[in-house]
Amino acid sequence: MRRLAVTGQWLILLFGLLVLRANASLADDLPPCASAEFRAIFDQIAALQLELSEPPGSIDALLDFARAETEKRAELPGDAPSCADAFAFQRLVTELTGDFIGRAALDLSGLPAAENPYRQHLASDQARIEQMTSKLLGADRSLAPEPAARRLTKCAGQQLSALNDSLEQFMALLALKANQTALIDAFLRWREVTLPQLPACADGIALALLLSQAATDAAARHALDRFAQPDENPNASAFAANQERLESWQTELDERLAAYDDDASPKARLPACSLPELAYAYELLMPAYSDLLLQARRINSAADFPAYSAAYFDFRDAKLGQLPACAEAFAVGWEARQLLGDLISSAARELIAWAEAEDPFADRLEAASADLASMIDSLASQLEETREPAAPASETARSCSGPEILFLQVYLLTEIQDFAASGLATESAADIIPLSRRSLALRDLLWRELPRCAEALELGIIMRRIAADFIAMLWLEAAGLPLADIPQAQAVVSDMRWLLTRAEGLRSGARNADPASENYYVSGERGANIRACGSTECEILATALRGEPIDILEASGSWYKVNLPNDQIGYIASFLVSASPG
Repeated sequence: MRRLAVTGQWLILLFGLLVLRANASLADDLPPCASAEFRAIFDQIAALQLELSEPPGSIDALLDFARAETEKRAELPGDAPSCADAFAFQRLVTELTGDFIGRAALDLSGLPAAENPYRQHLASDQARIEQMTSKLLGADRSLAPEPAARRLTKCAGQQLSALNDSLEQFMALLALKANQTALIDAFLRWREVTLPQLPACADGIALALLLSQAATDAAARHALDRFAQPDENPNASAFAANQERLESWQTELDERLAAYDDDASPKARLPACSLPELAYAYELLMPAYSDLLLQARRINSAADFPAYSAAYFDFRDAKLGQLPACAEAFAVGWEARQLLGDLISSAARELIAWAEAEDPFADRLEAASADLASMIDSLASQLEETREPAAPASETARSCSGPEILFLQVYLLTEIQDFAASGLATESAADIIPLSRRSLALRDLLWRELPRCAEALELGIIMRRIAADFIAMLWLEAAGLPLADIPQAQAVVSDMRWLLTRAEGLRSGARNADPASENYYVSGERGANIRACGSTECEILATALRGEPIDILEASGSWYKVNLPNDQIGYIASFLVSASPG
Protein backbone atom coordinates (compact mmCIF):
# COMPACT_ATOMS: atom_id res chain seq x y z
CA MET A 1 0.00 0.00 0.00
CA ARG A 2 1.52 3.36 -1.05
CA ARG A 3 0.49 6.94 -0.27
CA LEU A 4 2.74 8.81 -2.68
CA ALA A 5 0.20 11.57 -3.38
CA VAL A 6 0.24 12.83 0.19
CA THR A 7 3.49 11.54 1.63
CA GLY A 8 5.68 14.34 0.25
CA GLN A 9 3.39 17.07 1.61
CA TRP A 10 3.11 15.30 4.95
CA LEU A 11 6.88 15.03 5.26
CA ILE A 12 7.22 18.76 4.67
CA LEU A 13 4.54 19.56 7.26
CA LEU A 14 5.95 17.15 9.82
CA PHE A 15 9.41 18.62 9.31
CA GLY A 16 7.82 22.01 10.00
CA LEU A 17 6.40 20.76 13.29
CA LEU A 18 9.76 19.31 14.26
CA VAL A 19 11.43 22.64 13.47
CA LEU A 20 8.73 24.41 15.48
CA ARG A 21 9.47 22.18 18.44
CA ALA A 22 13.22 22.50 18.05
CA ASN A 23 13.00 26.27 17.68
CA ALA A 24 11.05 26.59 20.89
CA SER A 25 14.31 26.17 22.74
CA LEU A 26 14.40 26.50 26.48
CA ALA A 27 17.59 28.55 26.27
CA ASP A 28 15.85 31.06 23.99
CA ASP A 29 13.62 32.08 26.90
CA LEU A 30 16.58 33.00 29.13
CA PRO A 31 18.45 36.32 28.95
CA PRO A 32 21.96 36.27 27.46
CA CYS A 33 24.88 36.15 29.85
CA ALA A 34 26.88 39.29 30.53
CA SER A 35 30.07 39.87 28.52
CA ALA A 36 32.43 38.73 31.28
CA GLU A 37 30.49 35.50 31.76
CA PHE A 38 30.46 34.90 28.01
CA ARG A 39 34.26 35.26 27.78
CA ALA A 40 34.74 32.69 30.54
CA ILE A 41 32.35 30.27 28.82
CA PHE A 42 34.07 30.81 25.47
CA ASP A 43 37.45 29.87 27.03
CA GLN A 44 35.93 26.70 28.48
CA ILE A 45 34.49 25.76 25.09
CA ALA A 46 37.95 26.04 23.55
CA ALA A 47 39.35 23.76 26.28
CA LEU A 48 36.53 21.25 25.69
CA GLN A 49 37.29 21.25 21.97
CA LEU A 50 40.91 20.27 22.64
CA GLU A 51 39.90 17.59 25.16
CA LEU A 52 37.64 15.85 22.65
CA SER A 53 39.95 16.15 19.65
CA GLU A 54 41.27 12.56 19.78
CA PRO A 55 39.23 9.42 20.66
CA PRO A 56 40.75 6.98 23.20
CA GLY A 57 42.71 4.23 21.50
CA SER A 58 41.83 1.40 23.89
CA ILE A 59 39.10 0.25 26.27
CA ASP A 60 41.26 1.00 29.33
CA ALA A 61 41.95 4.53 28.10
CA LEU A 62 38.23 5.04 27.44
CA LEU A 63 37.25 3.86 30.94
CA ASP A 64 39.88 6.14 32.50
CA PHE A 65 38.51 9.07 30.47
CA ALA A 66 34.94 8.24 31.52
CA ARG A 67 35.89 8.13 35.22
CA ALA A 68 37.71 11.46 34.96
CA GLU A 69 34.74 13.13 33.22
CA THR A 70 32.28 11.79 35.80
CA GLU A 71 34.42 13.24 38.61
CA LYS A 72 34.81 16.53 36.74
CA ARG A 73 31.05 16.87 36.33
CA ALA A 74 30.66 16.93 40.10
CA GLU A 75 32.59 20.23 40.05
CA LEU A 76 29.98 22.00 37.89
CA PRO A 77 27.93 24.68 39.71
CA GLY A 78 25.04 23.24 41.71
CA ASP A 79 22.71 26.18 41.12
CA ALA A 80 20.60 26.29 37.97
CA PRO A 81 22.16 28.73 35.46
CA SER A 82 20.09 31.90 35.02
CA CYS A 83 21.36 33.01 31.59
CA ALA A 84 21.16 31.33 28.20
CA ASP A 85 24.88 30.80 27.51
CA ALA A 86 25.58 29.16 30.87
CA PHE A 87 22.61 26.81 30.49
CA ALA A 88 23.57 25.86 26.92
CA PHE A 89 27.19 25.31 27.96
CA GLN A 90 26.30 23.01 30.87
CA ARG A 91 24.16 20.90 28.53
CA LEU A 92 26.90 20.90 25.89
CA VAL A 93 29.58 19.71 28.34
CA THR A 94 27.40 16.90 29.68
CA GLU A 95 26.15 15.71 26.32
CA LEU A 96 29.34 16.08 24.29
CA THR A 97 31.50 14.21 26.78
CA GLY A 98 28.90 11.48 27.36
CA ASP A 99 28.30 11.08 23.63
CA PHE A 100 32.06 11.06 23.02
CA ILE A 101 32.34 8.12 25.47
CA GLY A 102 29.37 6.22 24.04
CA ARG A 103 30.41 6.71 20.42
CA ALA A 104 33.99 5.60 21.15
CA ALA A 105 32.74 2.51 23.02
CA LEU A 106 30.61 1.41 20.07
CA ASP A 107 33.44 2.15 17.63
CA LEU A 108 35.89 0.08 19.71
CA SER A 109 33.36 -2.77 19.83
CA GLY A 110 33.50 -2.96 16.04
CA LEU A 111 29.94 -1.74 15.41
CA PRO A 112 29.71 -0.36 11.84
CA ALA A 113 29.28 3.42 11.64
CA ALA A 114 25.96 2.95 9.80
CA GLU A 115 24.58 1.14 12.87
CA ASN A 116 26.06 3.48 15.49
CA PRO A 117 23.25 5.74 16.81
CA TYR A 118 25.75 8.43 17.79
CA ARG A 119 26.99 8.64 14.22
CA GLN A 120 23.55 8.22 12.64
CA HIS A 121 21.64 10.97 14.44
CA LEU A 122 24.13 13.42 15.96
CA ALA A 123 26.39 15.95 14.30
CA SER A 124 30.11 15.68 14.97
CA ASP A 125 31.57 17.16 18.16
CA GLN A 126 33.22 19.90 16.13
CA ALA A 127 29.96 20.82 14.37
CA ARG A 128 28.03 20.98 17.65
CA ILE A 129 30.69 23.18 19.22
CA GLU A 130 30.76 25.46 16.20
CA GLN A 131 26.96 25.73 16.22
CA MET A 132 26.92 26.82 19.84
CA THR A 133 29.87 29.18 19.39
CA SER A 134 28.17 30.85 16.44
CA LYS A 135 25.01 31.36 18.45
CA LEU A 136 26.91 32.82 21.41
CA LEU A 137 28.89 35.20 19.22
CA GLY A 138 25.69 36.45 17.58
CA ALA A 139 23.89 37.28 20.85
CA ASP A 140 23.25 40.95 21.72
CA ARG A 141 24.70 41.49 25.20
CA SER A 142 24.14 45.24 25.39
CA LEU A 143 21.02 44.76 27.54
CA ALA A 144 22.13 41.61 29.35
CA PRO A 145 21.27 41.90 33.06
CA GLU A 146 24.06 41.54 35.57
CA PRO A 147 24.10 38.24 37.49
CA ALA A 148 22.82 39.88 40.70
CA ALA A 149 19.78 41.23 38.82
CA ARG A 150 18.74 37.87 37.33
CA ARG A 151 16.17 35.72 39.05
CA LEU A 152 14.49 32.58 37.78
CA THR A 153 10.84 32.25 38.75
CA LYS A 154 9.54 29.05 40.31
CA CYS A 155 7.41 26.90 38.03
CA ALA A 156 3.68 26.77 38.66
CA GLY A 157 0.53 25.17 37.30
CA GLN A 158 0.86 23.79 33.79
CA GLN A 159 4.61 24.38 33.83
CA LEU A 160 4.73 21.78 36.61
CA SER A 161 2.43 19.53 34.57
CA ALA A 162 4.77 19.79 31.58
CA LEU A 163 7.76 18.90 33.77
CA ASN A 164 5.91 15.99 35.32
CA ASP A 165 4.89 14.65 31.90
CA SER A 166 8.47 14.80 30.62
CA LEU A 167 9.76 13.08 33.74
CA GLU A 168 7.15 10.32 33.42
CA GLN A 169 8.11 9.85 29.77
CA PHE A 170 11.74 9.39 30.73
CA MET A 171 10.97 6.95 33.55
CA ALA A 172 8.83 4.93 31.13
CA LEU A 173 11.75 4.94 28.70
CA LEU A 174 13.91 3.31 31.37
CA ALA A 175 11.50 0.37 31.47
CA LEU A 176 11.88 -0.39 27.75
CA LYS A 177 13.19 -3.82 26.85
CA ALA A 178 15.29 -3.79 23.68
CA ASN A 179 18.82 -4.42 22.46
CA GLN A 180 21.56 -2.02 23.52
CA THR A 181 21.76 -0.15 20.23
CA ALA A 182 18.00 0.45 20.10
CA LEU A 183 17.99 1.72 23.70
CA ILE A 184 20.89 4.10 23.01
CA ASP A 185 19.01 5.41 19.99
CA ALA A 186 15.83 5.90 22.06
CA PHE A 187 17.61 7.89 24.80
CA LEU A 188 19.40 10.15 22.30
CA ARG A 189 16.24 10.88 20.31
CA TRP A 190 14.21 11.59 23.44
CA ARG A 191 16.87 13.97 24.74
CA GLU A 192 17.07 15.97 21.51
CA VAL A 193 13.31 16.33 21.05
CA THR A 194 12.00 16.73 24.61
CA LEU A 195 14.48 18.82 26.60
CA PRO A 196 14.27 22.01 24.50
CA GLN A 197 10.51 22.11 25.20
CA LEU A 198 10.71 22.36 29.00
CA PRO A 199 9.55 25.68 30.49
CA ALA A 200 12.18 28.32 31.32
CA CYS A 201 11.41 28.58 35.02
CA ALA A 202 13.80 27.59 37.82
CA ASP A 203 12.52 24.02 38.12
CA GLY A 204 12.47 23.61 34.33
CA ILE A 205 16.12 24.65 34.00
CA ALA A 206 17.26 22.40 36.84
CA LEU A 207 15.25 19.39 35.65
CA ALA A 208 16.37 19.87 32.04
CA LEU A 209 20.03 19.66 33.13
CA LEU A 210 19.35 16.59 35.28
CA LEU A 211 17.43 14.85 32.49
CA SER A 212 20.21 15.76 30.07
CA GLN A 213 22.70 14.03 32.37
CA ALA A 214 20.41 11.04 32.95
CA ALA A 215 19.62 10.45 29.26
CA THR A 216 23.26 10.92 28.24
CA ASP A 217 24.53 8.61 31.01
CA ALA A 218 21.85 6.00 30.23
CA ALA A 219 22.97 5.86 26.60
CA ALA A 220 26.69 5.81 27.44
CA ARG A 221 26.09 3.18 30.13
CA HIS A 222 24.61 0.80 27.54
CA ALA A 223 27.55 1.45 25.21
CA LEU A 224 30.13 0.76 27.95
CA ASP A 225 28.25 -2.36 29.11
CA ARG A 226 29.87 -4.10 26.15
CA PHE A 227 33.19 -3.98 28.01
CA ALA A 228 32.65 -3.19 31.70
CA GLN A 229 30.75 -4.82 34.53
CA PRO A 230 28.12 -2.54 36.14
CA ASP A 231 30.31 -1.87 39.20
CA GLU A 232 33.20 -0.85 36.90
CA ASN A 233 31.12 1.28 34.53
CA PRO A 234 31.52 4.99 35.44
CA ASN A 235 28.39 6.01 33.57
CA ALA A 236 26.34 3.30 35.29
CA SER A 237 27.20 4.70 38.73
CA ALA A 238 26.56 8.26 37.53
CA PHE A 239 23.19 7.20 36.14
CA ALA A 240 22.21 5.45 39.38
CA ALA A 241 22.84 8.69 41.28
CA ASN A 242 20.79 10.64 38.74
CA GLN A 243 17.95 8.12 38.99
CA GLU A 244 17.71 8.71 42.75
CA ARG A 245 17.48 12.46 42.13
CA LEU A 246 14.80 11.93 39.47
CA GLU A 247 12.72 9.85 41.88
CA SER A 248 12.94 12.70 44.40
CA TRP A 249 11.80 15.09 41.68
CA GLN A 250 8.80 12.84 40.96
CA THR A 251 7.71 12.95 44.58
CA GLU A 252 8.11 16.71 44.81
CA LEU A 253 6.25 17.38 41.55
CA ASP A 254 3.37 15.13 42.61
CA GLU A 255 3.04 17.04 45.88
CA ARG A 256 3.20 20.46 44.23
CA LEU A 257 0.70 19.52 41.53
CA ALA A 258 -1.70 18.19 44.14
CA ALA A 259 -1.51 21.49 46.01
CA TYR A 260 -1.90 23.64 42.91
CA ASP A 261 -5.09 25.63 42.50
CA ASP A 262 -7.55 23.68 40.30
CA ASP A 263 -8.66 26.92 38.70
CA ALA A 264 -5.37 27.13 36.79
CA SER A 265 -5.65 23.49 35.63
CA PRO A 266 -5.88 22.63 31.94
CA LYS A 267 -9.08 20.77 32.83
CA ALA A 268 -10.94 23.96 33.82
CA ARG A 269 -14.47 23.58 32.43
CA LEU A 270 -16.46 25.52 29.91
CA PRO A 271 -19.51 27.38 31.24
CA ALA A 272 -22.86 25.58 31.07
CA CYS A 273 -24.98 26.40 28.02
CA SER A 274 -27.91 28.75 28.41
CA LEU A 275 -31.30 27.52 27.20
CA PRO A 276 -31.16 29.67 24.03
CA GLU A 277 -27.72 28.23 23.30
CA LEU A 278 -29.06 24.69 23.78
CA ALA A 279 -31.91 25.45 21.38
CA TYR A 280 -29.44 26.80 18.82
CA ALA A 281 -27.26 23.70 19.18
CA TYR A 282 -30.25 21.42 18.67
CA GLU A 283 -31.29 23.28 15.51
CA LEU A 284 -27.77 22.89 14.11
CA LEU A 285 -27.70 19.15 14.84
CA MET A 286 -31.15 18.05 13.75
CA PRO A 287 -32.21 16.65 11.37
CA ALA A 288 -28.84 16.73 9.55
CA TYR A 289 -27.23 14.36 12.07
CA SER A 290 -29.99 11.74 11.67
CA ASP A 291 -29.76 12.01 7.88
CA LEU A 292 -26.01 11.33 7.99
CA LEU A 293 -26.52 8.24 10.14
CA LEU A 294 -28.99 6.87 7.61
CA GLN A 295 -26.56 7.60 4.77
CA ALA A 296 -23.76 5.77 6.63
CA ARG A 297 -25.93 2.65 6.99
CA ARG A 298 -26.44 2.57 3.21
CA ILE A 299 -22.71 2.24 2.44
CA ASN A 300 -22.31 -1.05 0.60
CA SER A 301 -19.25 -0.51 -1.58
CA ALA A 302 -16.15 1.66 -1.96
CA ALA A 303 -18.04 3.81 -4.46
CA ASP A 304 -20.39 5.04 -1.67
CA PHE A 305 -17.65 6.61 0.45
CA PRO A 306 -16.90 9.85 -1.44
CA ALA A 307 -20.53 11.04 -1.24
CA TYR A 308 -20.81 10.25 2.48
CA SER A 309 -17.44 11.84 3.24
CA ALA A 310 -18.42 15.00 1.38
CA ALA A 311 -21.74 15.18 3.28
CA TYR A 312 -19.96 14.61 6.59
CA PHE A 313 -17.35 17.31 5.87
CA ASP A 314 -20.13 19.75 4.99
CA PHE A 315 -21.99 18.96 8.23
CA ARG A 316 -18.77 19.19 10.23
CA ASP A 317 -17.91 22.64 8.87
CA ALA A 318 -21.34 24.22 8.41
CA LYS A 319 -23.12 22.84 11.48
CA LEU A 320 -20.70 21.53 14.11
CA GLY A 321 -18.34 24.43 13.47
CA GLN A 322 -21.09 26.85 14.57
CA LEU A 323 -21.89 25.21 17.92
CA PRO A 324 -21.70 27.56 20.93
CA ALA A 325 -18.57 27.45 23.09
CA CYS A 326 -20.36 26.10 26.16
CA ALA A 327 -20.08 22.75 27.93
CA GLU A 328 -23.02 20.73 26.62
CA ALA A 329 -22.69 21.97 23.02
CA PHE A 330 -18.95 21.29 22.95
CA ALA A 331 -19.47 17.77 24.33
CA VAL A 332 -22.18 16.84 21.81
CA GLY A 333 -20.13 18.33 18.95
CA TRP A 334 -17.06 16.34 19.98
CA GLU A 335 -19.04 13.08 20.17
CA ALA A 336 -20.74 13.75 16.82
CA ARG A 337 -17.38 14.26 15.12
CA GLN A 338 -16.09 11.05 16.71
CA LEU A 339 -19.03 8.88 15.67
CA LEU A 340 -19.62 10.20 12.15
CA GLY A 341 -15.92 10.15 11.30
CA ASP A 342 -15.24 6.67 12.67
CA LEU A 343 -18.27 5.27 10.80
CA ILE A 344 -16.20 5.84 7.63
CA SER A 345 -13.22 3.88 8.99
CA SER A 346 -15.40 1.06 10.31
CA ALA A 347 -17.40 0.72 7.09
CA ALA A 348 -14.20 0.67 5.02
CA ARG A 349 -12.73 -2.00 7.29
CA GLU A 350 -15.79 -4.21 6.74
CA LEU A 351 -15.05 -4.27 3.00
CA ILE A 352 -11.58 -5.77 3.61
CA ALA A 353 -11.53 -9.55 4.00
CA TRP A 354 -8.32 -9.79 6.04
CA ALA A 355 -9.60 -7.25 8.59
CA GLU A 356 -12.73 -9.18 9.58
CA ALA A 357 -11.11 -10.75 12.63
CA GLU A 358 -10.55 -7.49 14.50
CA ASP A 359 -12.52 -4.23 14.57
CA PRO A 360 -10.91 -1.53 16.76
CA PHE A 361 -14.01 0.63 16.35
CA ALA A 362 -16.83 -1.81 17.19
CA ASP A 363 -17.23 -1.18 20.93
CA ARG A 364 -16.44 2.51 20.59
CA LEU A 365 -19.05 3.11 17.90
CA GLU A 366 -21.78 1.39 19.88
CA ALA A 367 -20.96 3.37 23.03
CA ALA A 368 -20.58 6.67 21.13
CA SER A 369 -23.91 6.15 19.36
CA ALA A 370 -25.69 5.52 22.67
CA ASP A 371 -24.01 8.48 24.38
CA LEU A 372 -24.80 10.85 21.54
CA ALA A 373 -28.43 9.72 21.35
CA SER A 374 -28.72 10.34 25.10
CA MET A 375 -27.20 13.83 24.77
CA ILE A 376 -29.53 14.82 21.94
CA ASP A 377 -32.58 13.41 23.77
CA SER A 378 -31.55 15.46 26.82
CA LEU A 379 -31.35 18.62 24.69
CA ALA A 380 -34.79 17.91 23.22
CA SER A 381 -36.41 17.27 26.60
CA GLN A 382 -35.01 20.47 28.12
CA LEU A 383 -36.26 22.50 25.18
CA GLU A 384 -39.74 20.95 25.29
CA GLU A 385 -40.11 22.02 28.92
CA THR A 386 -38.98 25.61 28.39
CA ARG A 387 -39.78 26.45 24.73
CA GLU A 388 -36.88 28.91 24.70
CA PRO A 389 -36.11 30.60 21.34
CA ALA A 390 -32.85 29.57 19.72
CA ALA A 391 -29.94 32.03 19.88
CA PRO A 392 -26.23 31.69 19.09
CA ALA A 393 -23.66 32.10 21.84
CA SER A 394 -23.43 35.61 23.22
CA GLU A 395 -19.80 35.13 24.30
CA THR A 396 -16.83 33.23 22.96
CA ALA A 397 -14.56 31.04 25.08
CA ARG A 398 -11.98 32.89 27.15
CA SER A 399 -8.49 33.34 25.76
CA CYS A 400 -5.91 30.82 26.91
CA SER A 401 -3.42 31.87 29.56
CA GLY A 402 0.34 31.64 29.04
CA PRO A 403 0.65 28.33 30.90
CA GLU A 404 -2.24 26.86 28.89
CA ILE A 405 -0.51 27.83 25.64
CA LEU A 406 2.67 26.24 27.02
CA PHE A 407 0.74 23.05 27.82
CA LEU A 408 -0.51 22.94 24.21
CA GLN A 409 2.98 23.40 22.78
CA VAL A 410 4.90 21.10 25.09
CA TYR A 411 2.43 18.27 25.46
CA LEU A 412 -0.54 18.09 23.08
CA LEU A 413 1.17 19.30 19.90
CA THR A 414 3.96 16.84 20.63
CA GLU A 415 1.43 14.01 20.83
CA ILE A 416 -0.16 14.80 17.45
CA GLN A 417 3.27 15.16 15.84
CA ASP A 418 4.31 11.75 17.17
CA PHE A 419 1.07 10.20 15.91
CA ALA A 420 1.56 11.71 12.45
CA ALA A 421 5.13 10.42 12.33
CA SER A 422 3.87 6.91 13.17
CA GLY A 423 1.30 7.22 10.40
CA LEU A 424 4.00 8.06 7.88
CA ALA A 425 5.92 4.97 9.00
CA THR A 426 2.97 2.71 8.11
CA GLU A 427 4.30 0.20 5.58
CA SER A 428 1.43 -2.28 5.15
CA ALA A 429 -2.32 -2.51 5.53
CA ALA A 430 -1.87 -4.69 8.64
CA ASP A 431 -0.29 -1.70 10.42
CA ILE A 432 -3.59 0.22 10.27
CA ILE A 433 -5.21 -1.68 13.17
CA PRO A 434 -2.62 -0.70 15.85
CA LEU A 435 -2.50 2.81 14.43
CA SER A 436 -6.30 2.98 14.71
CA ARG A 437 -6.06 2.13 18.40
CA ARG A 438 -3.46 4.85 18.80
CA SER A 439 -5.76 7.33 17.06
CA LEU A 440 -8.59 6.48 19.47
CA ALA A 441 -6.26 6.81 22.46
CA LEU A 442 -4.96 10.17 21.21
CA ARG A 443 -8.49 11.51 20.84
CA ASP A 444 -9.32 10.32 24.36
CA LEU A 445 -6.23 12.17 25.59
CA LEU A 446 -7.30 15.35 23.82
CA TRP A 447 -10.77 15.17 25.36
CA ARG A 448 -9.38 14.70 28.86
CA GLU A 449 -6.49 17.15 28.78
CA LEU A 450 -7.48 19.89 26.35
CA PRO A 451 -7.62 23.28 28.12
CA ARG A 452 -11.15 24.68 27.77
CA CYS A 453 -10.09 28.05 26.34
CA ALA A 454 -10.41 29.58 22.87
CA GLU A 455 -7.06 28.80 21.24
CA ALA A 456 -6.91 25.30 22.74
CA LEU A 457 -10.43 24.43 21.59
CA GLU A 458 -9.60 25.67 18.11
CA LEU A 459 -6.40 23.61 17.89
CA GLY A 460 -7.90 20.63 19.72
CA ILE A 461 -10.71 20.17 17.22
CA ILE A 462 -8.20 20.25 14.35
CA MET A 463 -5.88 17.79 16.11
CA ARG A 464 -8.85 15.47 16.71
CA ARG A 465 -9.75 15.80 13.04
CA ILE A 466 -6.22 14.89 11.91
CA ALA A 467 -6.15 11.82 14.17
CA ALA A 468 -9.50 10.59 12.78
CA ASP A 469 -9.18 11.59 9.11
CA PHE A 470 -5.71 10.11 8.72
CA ILE A 471 -6.99 6.71 9.89
CA ALA A 472 -10.04 6.99 7.62
CA MET A 473 -7.73 7.79 4.70
CA LEU A 474 -5.69 4.62 5.34
CA TRP A 475 -8.76 2.39 5.62
CA LEU A 476 -10.31 3.85 2.47
CA GLU A 477 -7.09 3.31 0.56
CA ALA A 478 -6.91 -0.26 1.83
CA ALA A 479 -10.52 -0.75 0.67
CA GLY A 480 -9.46 0.10 -2.87
CA LEU A 481 -10.16 3.81 -3.34
CA PRO A 482 -7.56 5.82 -5.27
CA LEU A 483 -6.04 8.58 -3.16
CA ALA A 484 -7.36 11.20 -5.58
CA ASP A 485 -10.92 10.11 -4.67
CA ILE A 486 -10.39 10.20 -0.87
CA PRO A 487 -11.43 13.59 0.59
CA GLN A 488 -9.59 12.83 3.83
CA ALA A 489 -6.25 12.71 1.98
CA GLN A 490 -6.21 16.42 1.18
CA ALA A 491 -8.06 17.26 4.39
CA VAL A 492 -5.23 15.97 6.59
CA VAL A 493 -2.63 17.86 4.55
CA SER A 494 -4.70 21.06 4.75
CA ASP A 495 -5.28 20.63 8.49
CA MET A 496 -1.61 19.90 9.18
CA ARG A 497 -0.62 23.01 7.24
CA TRP A 498 -3.14 25.07 9.24
CA LEU A 499 -1.97 23.53 12.52
CA LEU A 500 1.67 24.31 11.77
CA THR A 501 0.87 27.93 10.90
CA ARG A 502 -1.41 28.41 13.91
CA ALA A 503 1.03 26.79 16.35
CA GLU A 504 3.87 28.97 15.08
CA GLY A 505 1.61 32.01 15.46
CA LEU A 506 0.83 31.10 19.06
CA ARG A 507 4.51 30.58 19.83
CA SER A 508 5.47 33.89 18.23
CA GLY A 509 2.54 35.63 19.86
CA ALA A 510 3.47 34.31 23.27
CA ARG A 511 7.00 35.67 22.80
CA ASN A 512 6.23 38.93 21.03
CA ALA A 513 2.72 40.03 21.94
CA ASP A 514 2.40 43.42 23.56
CA PRO A 515 0.20 42.79 26.61
CA ALA A 516 -0.14 46.51 27.19
CA SER A 517 -2.35 46.72 24.08
CA GLU A 518 -5.16 44.61 25.62
CA ASN A 519 -7.27 44.58 28.78
CA TYR A 520 -6.30 42.02 31.40
CA TYR A 521 -7.84 40.90 34.68
CA VAL A 522 -6.85 38.87 37.73
CA SER A 523 -8.06 35.28 37.20
CA GLY A 524 -6.79 33.53 40.34
CA GLU A 525 -9.61 32.08 42.42
CA ARG A 526 -8.23 33.75 45.55
CA GLY A 527 -6.91 36.82 43.78
CA ALA A 528 -3.18 37.39 43.25
CA ASN A 529 -0.19 38.89 44.98
CA ILE A 530 1.63 41.73 43.23
CA ARG A 531 5.32 41.66 44.09
CA ALA A 532 8.31 43.98 43.92
CA CYS A 533 10.01 41.77 41.28
CA GLY A 534 9.27 38.72 39.17
CA SER A 535 9.80 36.09 41.84
CA THR A 536 7.76 34.54 44.64
CA GLU A 537 10.65 35.41 46.94
CA CYS A 538 10.09 39.15 46.43
CA GLU A 539 8.15 41.45 48.72
CA ILE A 540 4.35 41.57 48.30
CA LEU A 541 3.37 45.15 47.40
CA ALA A 542 -0.39 44.63 47.05
CA THR A 543 -3.09 42.00 46.68
CA ALA A 544 -5.55 42.17 43.77
CA LEU A 545 -9.00 40.55 43.84
CA ARG A 546 -10.30 38.11 41.23
CA GLY A 547 -11.74 40.04 38.27
CA GLU A 548 -9.86 43.24 39.11
CA PRO A 549 -8.39 44.97 36.02
CA ILE A 550 -4.60 45.04 35.74
CA ASP A 551 -2.57 47.73 33.99
CA ILE A 552 0.13 45.67 32.26
CA LEU A 553 3.21 47.47 31.01
CA GLU A 554 5.14 44.57 29.47
CA ALA A 555 5.86 40.85 29.72
CA SER A 556 8.86 39.76 31.76
CA GLY A 557 9.43 36.01 31.36
CA SER A 558 6.54 34.25 33.10
CA TRP A 559 5.59 37.50 34.90
CA TYR A 560 3.90 40.73 33.86
CA LYS A 561 5.26 44.10 34.85
CA VAL A 562 2.28 46.16 36.04
CA ASN A 563 1.51 49.73 37.05
CA LEU A 564 -0.20 50.03 40.44
CA PRO A 565 -2.74 52.79 41.26
CA ASN A 566 -0.11 54.70 43.24
CA ASP A 567 2.18 54.63 40.15
CA GLN A 568 4.40 52.06 41.84
CA ILE A 569 5.75 49.27 39.62
CA GLY A 570 4.95 45.65 40.52
CA TYR A 571 4.95 42.15 39.06
CA ILE A 572 2.17 39.56 38.79
CA ALA A 573 2.54 35.90 37.69
CA SER A 574 1.18 35.54 34.15
CA PHE A 575 -0.84 32.39 34.91
CA LEU A 576 -2.97 34.45 37.35
CA VAL A 577 -4.00 36.85 34.58
CA SER A 578 -6.69 36.47 31.93
CA ALA A 579 -8.04 38.51 29.02
CA SER A 580 -11.58 38.19 30.44
CA PRO A 581 -12.83 39.34 33.86
CA GLY A 582 -14.83 36.15 34.56
